[in-house]
Amino acid sequence: MKMEYTRNNVFAPLSTYQGHSYVPADDCKRYKWVSLLPDEGTPLQPNYVYVCGIREAMRYNQEASDCLFVCIIDKYLSEDELEDPGLLKNIILIKENRSLSWVLNKIQNHFCELNEWENKLKDIVIGHGTYQDIFDISEQYLRNALFALDNTYRLIACSKTYRSTDPINIKLYEYGYHPPETLEKFYRFDRINPVIESKGPSLGKPGTISEFETICQWCFFESTPLVEIVEVFSCEPMSSDSVELFSMMMKYINLVFLREQRDSHEAASSYNKLLQDMVYNGLTNADEIAEAAERVHIPLLGCFDAYRIAFPDKSKVLLGRFLDDLRSYLPDSKIIVKDFDISILNIYTGPAPADLYRSILPLLQKHCAVCGISAPFSSLYDLNHACCQAATAVKYKERLLSAINKDAQSSNVFFYENAMICHLLECGSDQGVFRNNPYTAKIEKLRRYDAEHNSQYSEILFWYLVLERKATDVGNLLHMHRNTVNYHLQHITDYIDVDLDDYFTRQGLLMSFHYVDVIRK
Repeated sequence: MKMEYTRNNVFAPLSTYQGHSYVPADDCKRYKWVSLLPDEGTPLQPNYVYVCGIREAMRYNQEASDCLFVCIIDKYLSEDELEDPGLLKNIILIKENRSLSWVLNKIQNHFCELNEWENKLKDIVIGHGTYQDIFDISEQYLRNALFALDNTYRLIACSKTYRSTDPINIKLYEYGYHPPETLEKFYRFDRINPVIESKGPSLGKPGTISEFETICQWCFFESTPLVEIVEVFSCEPMSSDSVELFSMMMKYINLVFLREQRDSHEAASSYNKLLQDMVYNGLTNADEIAEAAERVHIPLLGCFDAYRIAFPDKSKVLLGRFLDDLRSYLPDSKIIVKDFDISILNIYTGPAPADLYRSILPLLQKHCAVCGISAPFSSLYDLNHACCQAATAVKYKERLLSAINKDAQSSNVFFYENAMICHLLECGSDQGVFRNNPYTAKIEKLRRYDAEHNSQYSEILFWYLVLERKATDVGNLLHMHRNTVNYHLQHITDYIDVDLDDYFTRQGLLMSFHYVDVIRK
């Protein structure tokens, strides 16, 4: 398919000369080629750029709105005409004492260069080339420093002729990766997450992180950002044309990236597609699962559990570095990633150890990550349910577990067993089963009393139920004498009219506490 050209491609070779573009900034038309006007009476070719006199352009402009006209300014053109955007729409004016053939040659030469570059990019893709190959032929057209980095911010490739003098990039050349002080700068100026979330080219202004303007874009595989391409405008200034040229290069960078990922993905993570389909894409067909599991050597029956790791603040996460560390902590686990959610299948030769999660605690704490852990299960077919359990544990981490365990705020690991009651309550809450019961009304009555009298009756009752009616333990937790606890309990039972010696009353009150704390918050 023959290359087509934009307004910016037309204006770029003329931008150093005095001139002005009257083409709307949001113009997205593509043009086939550039030419002088045809002979009188010959119709204009659609989607062409024509180099001509200003009077001819103004005459053709209205009837050939899909064309673009480049003109040498006429000394007889009045000021009123110059200020009439409707009259000069789709016209680029050059204020130079030049011939039309000179203008035509400037534009044609630029078009030929771009066409030559794109053909070279196609050859690289066809020939299974690399990022470095693309940079080697692209830098003469972009004339700026180029970098390719993986998601650990390790340098994969860079331009050789055009180098950046920015201190950040000098360290990158020296170390082969961005050191901690550079990453801290990224965090401080919130560079990482917005660039990833943009899903396209992201422009950076000079003076915050870099001394120069930058443009960068991530390459994604299965929703995971894996490779970042950066152009640093340390040699040539940024322009609309340079942004378009970067996007053109990215089209072929992405083709190389996808080929590399598919090749390495199939070789290194053959289990990934099966688990992705089961966890995220709704695969439930038993025969398909059994066939795929046998192919990737995952047992259908055994001892399993699932982890789900999430990041409350994604803007401070270097996902690639986290995953590298995670794999070193859990070398035998099957790890899959979607966006910033990480699901882990653990396979054990015997009963699941109770404290495997402790090995990743330092990593979770370092990255402010949280991990939900499912109940153990014995059939691979239950993987999706187990991952849902782990995700549910993360979901309720603050609303329930911080209430049950006052030290839970400092913990990064949460178990589904502790969140199960909350999950069941939420599943049934739409039917009004828990909303309209006498125990919920009593809990809310007690909380209104606390709010009005600055007391802590509801907290005393809650811990009395959780700690299985051990007044001494309640007193130790709330820093009061056990006799004081019993005194308050007498007032509580009288005020809401309950018998705490009755098993069903205690269960009803405790379930209602969970309902009010978890569902209504």
